Amino acid sequence: MEYLMGLIRFPARTISEFLPFPESRTKAFEDDLLSFQKRWRKVAITTVVSVLTAVVILGKFPPVFLKPNTASLPMGELRHRMLERTSLANKTCHEYKNELLHHYAKWLGVKECWQTVDPLLLENPDVLVNRKQRLVWCKVPKVASTSFVHGLLRISDGGHLIDNRVHRSHLHMILRRLMPPPRANEDVRHFAAFMVVRHPFQRILSAYRDKFLDRSEREKFRKFKELYGLSIIAKHRNSKQPTEYRDVPTFWEFVQYLISTPVWEYNEHWRPYYLTCTPCHYHYDFILHLETLQDDSEYLVNATGFPELAPSHVHATRSKTVPEILPRKNGRDPEDKEQPEGARFKRQDLKNGMHLAEKDLLFNDSPPKHHQEEEGAAARVSHINTEAKFFSKIRYEQLVELYNIFFLDFKMFGYDLSPYDTYVSD
Repeated sequence: MEYLMGLIRFPARTISEFLPFPESRTKAFEDDLLSFQKRWRKVAITTVVSVLTAVVILGKFPPVFLKPNTASLPMGELRHRMLERTSLANKTCHEYKNELLHHYAKWLGVKECWQTVDPLLLENPDVLVNRKQRLVWCKVPKVASTSFVHGLLRISDGGHLIDNRVHRSHLHMILRRLMPPPRANEDVRHFAAFMVVRHPFQRILSAYRDKFLDRSEREKFRKFKELYGLSIIAKHRNSKQPTEYRDVPTFWEFVQYLISTPVWEYNEHWRPYYLTCTPCHYHYDFILHLETLQDDSEYLVNATGFPELAPSHVHATRSKTVPEILPRKNGRDPEDKEQPEGARFKRQDLKNGMHLAEKDLLFNDSPPKHHQEEEGAAARVSHINTEAKFFSKIRYEQLVELYNIFFLDFKMFGYDLSPYDTYVSD
């Protein structure tokens, strides 16, 4: 700082000292010297301000060589978008602090007192911290989490595990070890923090299909059937369902379960964002939306300098997991008798190590970047059709009740009922 201030004071005094004959200075010379001094100070002050600003910024984000902008929007607009999103989250935290306190206290099982709740939320196990690279990420299931796990593993020297085809669930656990959550009294406010959200109803449907309809990973299917599926059927089945649903809840039944269950008892795969990420206790510099993920991640990469954070693959919900809307077929394979109609897959594909989602374009969790534009458009149309068919099974009153449960997420991250209110039955 002393050196920088010296730059501002430098010109007139130093030049005068080098003049051998001070008496030879004329009035014109003095005027020129004064004018030069003013110009120098203006340039020097601008330089000092720029340097200090850079120091503040680089204290939070590492220096990077920005790659050319390939996003559809200029970086300035994307920065404004992020500022609007973080501002909306902060505003919601302030407006609904009483409701949030009630939910946080119930979730944590403590009394409704911020002095008790605050320290516990600051040790959030879903907030993962890379202390070397000064990054914070809130891990939200069913929102491109696997893709960001891959990117953060590469940043955290765990990229070789991806190449060795370690199972997806194991990669998630490994990243938690490499990026442990904040410790008590640890200050990560100067780290670059980001989280990813999607429309709450879209996430609910994705979680339902992945956990209850997809039998390709038998251990996962059995786990969710025993923990939730059979109980949901016992409590909410009020009419006979097709054989395919004898041990699988329908989407209507799943929605009824959500409506009748306290939100703080939800599984992490459908737990609201405000509980999982506690955005009222962690300031997220980057709130990415799955609906605009390509541009948002481009901005994240340019701001942090980590190209690994650009999602190269978003885990897809298998398009075959739609038993409610596909006609029943005759002549089923006896080996497939336990699978809901439409949830079957070719065993040869798995023997060859081919993930069904990599072949199937009918329903991706986000528009596939690696397909041609017309194929991506077809996938999005099918995505909308599939959502409409599932949500047509529930009534508008149920949709409103579901909205009220996730109201804080809708408010905090700028979503509304559209277009799901057009899908439901009267």
